[in-house]
Parts: sequence; structure tokens; C-alpha cells
Amino acid sequence: MHYSHLSAGARAEYFRLNPAAAARTENILTGSDGLCLVAETGGEIISYLIGSLETNPLTPIVYAALENLYVQPMSRRQGVGSEIFEQFRSWAESAGATRFKVDVSPKNTAAIKFYEHLLFAPATLTLERRL
Repeated sequence: MHYSHLSAGARAEYFRLNPAAAARTENILTGSDGLCLVAETGGEIISYLIGSLETNPLTPIVYAALENLYVQPMSRRQGVGSEIFEQFRSWAESAGATRFKVDVSPKNTAAIKFYEHLLFAPATLTLERRL
């Protein structure tokens, strides 16, 4: 398995598939406060991770915010997600982050179980409603 920064071709494909995230992602990819990794095997992207640094003006906490982590269904439960997260953890530590955070839908029980495996725990609750 090979990990690398997102190539121009993979970036274009990501933007095509996720137009709403394109501007935010471009800021992460071109700045010093973000990271985008891909895991490839046999020349095919099987996983990607996008993360950034966030600060809270009210506290000295620097968060490593996990924006998006995806693993192709055929590659799940093989350690790929944990491995790409470990690359992110290493980057976050060297960038001065002191905590991780990730937003997950409460309906996405598989993702919650995965993040609990990585030692994430509930910290806040955001409630929403339609206008």
C-alpha cells in the first residue's frame, strides 16, 4: 500500500464527486493547515483522508479535525482506515495539535464504531432542524 498527497487527477475526481466541498478542500490542500492523503494499491485509490487544523479562540486547544475519511467497501475491515488515520495522527502531532475531532451522523453506526476503535469518544452534541 502506498500513501501520498492527493494527486492533481485524484483531486479533480474528488471535486467532481463532491462539488460542495471543493472550495473548502482546495483551501486545505493549498495551505499549511491541512492534509490530504490517499491510500493506493495496484494504482487504484482505495482510501482517502482529508484533515485540517482548527483552533478555538477561547482555549489553547489545537484540534486536528478529521474532515473526511473514506475507504472503498471492498477494502474495509482490513486495517486501511486505521493505517491512513495513523498517517494523519503523525502529521497532527508534528503540527502541534493536542486533540482530534470528527463529526459523525448518529445514524452512521459503522463510522461511530470505527472511530471508537480509534479511541474517539463523544464530546459534544449538535442538534439541527429544518427552517
